[in-house]
Parts: sequence; structure tokens; C-alpha cells
Amino acid sequence: MKKALLTGIIIFARLGLAQKSASQPGNNKPGLVVGITSDPMGYDWIEKYWEFLGPGGLKKLISQGATFENTSLNHYIGGTSTSHASLSTGSTPYQHGIIANSWYHRLRQEETNSTKDYAFNTVGSNSHFGRHSPRQLLIPTFGDALKNSPSSESKVISISLKPEAAVLMAGYLADGVFWFDPSSGNWVSSSAYCQSLPDWARNFNNRSRADYFLSEDWDLFLPASNYANCLPDNQEFEIGLGDNLKSFPYKMQRLQRASLNRDYEILLKTPAGNSLTTEFAISAIYNSGLGLDKHTD
Repeated sequence: MKKALLTGIIIFARLGLAQKSASQPGNNKPGLVVGITSDPMGYDWIEKYWEFLGPGGLKKLISQGATFENTSLNHYIGGTSTSHASLSTGSTPYQHGIIANSWYHRLRQEETNSTKDYAFNTVGSNSHFGRHSPRQLLIPTFGDALKNSPSSESKVISISLKPEAAVLMAGYLADGVFWFDPSSGNWVSSSAYCQSLPDWARNFNNRSRADYFLSEDWDLFLPASNYANCLPDNQEFEIGLGDNLKSFPYKMQRLQRASLNRDYEILLKTPAGNSLTTEFAISAIYNSGLGLDKHTD
């Protein structure tokens, strides 16, 4: 189906950090592989908004890479967790075991989340948002295969605003798996992966970038006339933000809940969350030394 629930992009990067290893004689392996998932994004969005895309983003990937414009899956899409697991393992729910975002567990007689695991604790905050693991993922991911390769010095890091995406795209053996904790505004992990955050992640949290993005308003990026082919603002089916606000501009300060705590959950619903994720991912690449040696990361 052309318009899929989730689009996956794999980029073989020989940029910046990866140039050193890529230039070594006899080394044809990419120094760094970056996998990006966008949920949801149908391929028709690229066609519809082509004239507004910048030259260094999707346009570059399409003009210099390979695209699959008409694809299908041999299973029903049960949710984003199912899609993430299918992308990371190259298999179906029948094999990887993630049949939906959540399902009824007959033995426990309760609904279970695809990655929720109370056997582990949050690393990076005192909340419950880090209590996740890949326990219910039945087969290895591509990252696990990379870590299990003869040269197991490859590094694998997975980052997402949501724990389900970070965990299911990573698998079991990743060197770092991080997601956003909306109760604290920090990036956190699980004791399934580590006992403490690396220094670079703690330093990033100490910079309070989440607070910065909460202070920035969300407005149209282009003149309003450029959005003529979009649906009108303030649609009935929109969920809205804060006090059911559905129209631009969104004043982020006004969207904060009437309490002493900041409403970091808003970042999960706005482009600011993507910007925050990008900054954290770049920090992970540089501070973890990804792409600097002969082993593909």
C-alpha cells in the first residue's frame, strides 16, 4: 500500500564522523548507518509538499538514493509498536511477537503494553517512565545482529520520544537506548540497558533544553498563503493542545497546566519534540564516537 502507517528510512552516512573510516583502503563498509522512522508519513505527503522541501533533506535522499513508492506488508498493521518491531527485525508479528501497541495477556489476566516491564527501573529520573524492556520481542533486531557480528565492536544507539519506539528499534544488545520522560523533561533509559546515564546524556539533561523549547511559540513556518493545499486550521477531528486549542499560533507558555509543574508532555505533540530529539541524537553521535573506526555503527 502506498500510504503506509509508518515510513522507514535507512541512510548510509559517510558524512563528517564517518569519513575517516570510509576513506581507509579496503574498507567498503559505511562508518555510520542512521535509521529514521516517521510516524505517520505516507509517501504521498512527499509528493504533495515537494515544493516546500529543502534541498538537504528528503529531496536529497530521493535524488541521491533509492525509494520504494509502492510497497505492501504481509500482515495487518496493529499499531506503531508492531511497525517498529517489523522494521527493526525484518519480520512479521507472528515471528517477533509484537502484535499491537498493547494486548490482553491471558496468563496475567491483564492488558500489557508492548514494552512495559516492571522488573526494571527508570535510569535518569525518579519516575516510572523508564520501566520498559524488550522482553516481549521474540527475535533479534538488525542492531542485535550488528552487535553479534564477528567484530562486536560496533556501537548501537536508539533514541525516540516514546519508549516503545526506542526499545523496539534497538532490541536487546544496544549500547544506549533513550527516550523522553514528560514528567521530568529529561532523557531517560531503563535498568534493562544500563545502571546510570552516560556523562554526555546527563550533561545534556542539565542544559534544560526541554525548558527552552517550552518557551518557544509554535507558529506557521511559511506564509499562510503557502498552505492553500492543506486542510483549514481548527478542524473538528483535531484533538487540540492544552485547553483544547486548535489554531495557530500556539503560545507554549499559555499551554502549561495550572500547576507548579511544567507540562513537558506538550513536546510530544509539537515539532519542538522533533527538534529536541535531533539535538539529543547529534549529541549521542559525537559523544559516543559513532562512525570513527572501521566497525559500522
